Amino acid sequence: MFRKLVSNLAFSPALVGQLGFYAKRLRKEESVRRLGLIFTAFALVVQFFAVFQAPEPATAADATDMVYGGVWSKQALLSTYDSNVNNIRDLYDAVGISRSDIDQAGNNLEYHRSNEGLYSWGMKPVFGASQGEGGYTVKTGGGTRTFYYRPQRLWGNSGAYSAYVARSSKTGMWFGIMRSCGNLITLTVPPAPACPPGQSGTYPNCYTPMCTVPGKTNLPANDPRCKADPVAVCSSLAIVNNKNIYQYTASGNTSNGASITGYRFVVYRDGKQLKTIESKTRTITDKETAAGKYTVKAILKTSLGDRTSDSCTKEFQIVEPAKCPQNPALLATDPNCQPCPGDTTLWIKDAKCKEDIIQTKTAQNTSQGNADASTTTAKASDQIIYKITVTNKGLKATDYTITENLADVLQYSSLENKGGATLTKDTSGSQDTETL
Repeated sequence: MFRKLVSNLAFSPALVGQLGFYAKRLRKEESVRRLGLIFTAFALVVQFFAVFQAPEPATAADATDMVYGGVWSKQALLSTYDSNVNNIRDLYDAVGISRSDIDQAGNNLEYHRSNEGLYSWGMKPVFGASQGEGGYTVKTGGGTRTFYYRPQRLWGNSGAYSAYVARSSKTGMWFGIMRSCGNLITLTVPPAPACPPGQSGTYPNCYTPMCTVPGKTNLPANDPRCKADPVAVCSSLAIVNNKNIYQYTASGNTSNGASITGYRFVVYRDGKQLKTIESKTRTITDKETAAGKYTVKAILKTSLGDRTSDSCTKEFQIVEPAKCPQNPALLATDPNCQPCPGDTTLWIKDAKCKEDIIQTKTAQNTSQGNADASTTTAKASDQIIYKITVTNKGLKATDYTITENLADVLQYSSLENKGGATLTKDTSGSQDTETL
């Protein structure tokens, strides 16, 4: 056409306008063809992605979805966990999936199909127990919530889907979170949750057993304080006296781990502390002789500290011993405590308690009618009888030997009758003596 217009241009100059119009039309068609080529290339690119990336499942807006609208980023994944959307955090905690596991899954995007033998989880039951669907109840802040798991093949072959995947750092369980709906997928169904350690019952109906020890029923049974407290008691003190040697015996009771490490005995006399005796044994001896009122307190030294009681405090009395009535410096039982025979108010060894011996003699001349020989002149062959009298005018009896020197008398007479006495002659001195 272009050549025809050019060849006829010499014969018809009016064809110049048609030639210009035709040139513009050619340029316009060239632009249209170039634009069509661009759209064709773009369509090929779109077709490429359509082939190698399958569409998301058509269940993205189903009532069983855990997260309406899905989770399309790691940030959204963690946000729904932190916000505990539809109690998914409670579910994850129950099956052993932690926040760090969720964070790790956000870095791993995989594509899976429903015919891979996986289990998918959701908010509502769909297929029933006869087809392998089951409920999984977990505790929540306000009570409980039941999630449902079922073989994913029951959904049919809906093509490939994308999911964030990881493994539980606690149990090693493989899991995934579908981006289109936020639903959990697992390779197996985890065991039903158990009550936490220290609790009883069947999950989720767990309860904490309480302590049965009296006075501690407000504590859990597994609380270390739920046990009987150690006890140490001083129960008694016995005192035995044997001639002012006193034996103190303390007794005590311990239980629940308490122990006795020693004993202390504190002795008081008339209200004042007299002594403290430390001992490793429960029996000691103590000599006390001074008169007074004694109090003995036994104290048990234990692993819980010192322990005593009213039962471990005893008293005894040492009475002032009776004094000698005649000499208070002596006890009444002292053998020297004797009264003066002549005056019972005096001590036998008092200076006033003594003998006072008076010896007198008389002489009678029986040959002259018993005349007083001291006033009568004796004649040859007269018989004179001497009579010696001894009188004790003192307060104390004593032994006394009566003696009489007859040396002068025997110069002019002879002794006829000694009257049971003994005549002793002593010539050792300057003058001879004869003593009866």
